[in-house]
Amino acid sequence: MVSTSSIDINQTKQLILNQARSIASVFMSARSGKFDKDNDQWSNLSLRVRVTEDGTLVIEWRYRFWFTNYKTNKKSMRANYIKKGKGFSYNKRILLNYCKEWEKDEVIRTEELLSKLREAWDICKNIEKENKRLYNILKEYQLPVDKIFTDSIEL
Repeated sequence: MVSTSSIDINQTKQLILNQARSIASVFMSARSGKFDKDNDQWSNLSLRVRVTEDGTLVIEWRYRFWFTNYKTNKKSMRANYIKKGKGFSYNKRILLNYCKEWEKDEVIRTEELLSKLREAWDICKNIEKENKRLYNILKEYQLPVDKIFTDSIEL
């Protein structure tokens, strides 16, 4: 059994973020290139991985589409976010509605991996929150918090 005191939360979060970015990069690299109407290998899906200002990991699926600017008569690509809903994973049926037939298995496998990473990030955030709570309780009762908490814990 692993003790939570032996886990470096910041290092764990960095590993989770790097893994999510790697998965998104591999997914998107298979979908790069120019749009060709005759080639059905173009995917309308894209992935975005980011960390918000409040420290939340956001891994979002987006649906890409083309539109024409009638003033300049130029076509450009836009992307809309697909709504995730509650929990750590997207609804598979909704994701499959945006997929091409050839990519359905890959999208489902990718989403299963990403949902585990979202959940792991959430666990890390909860551990950080509980560490702060414990620190404040111990400090309130004038216990030697400096001996209990190491420098690796951000408070």
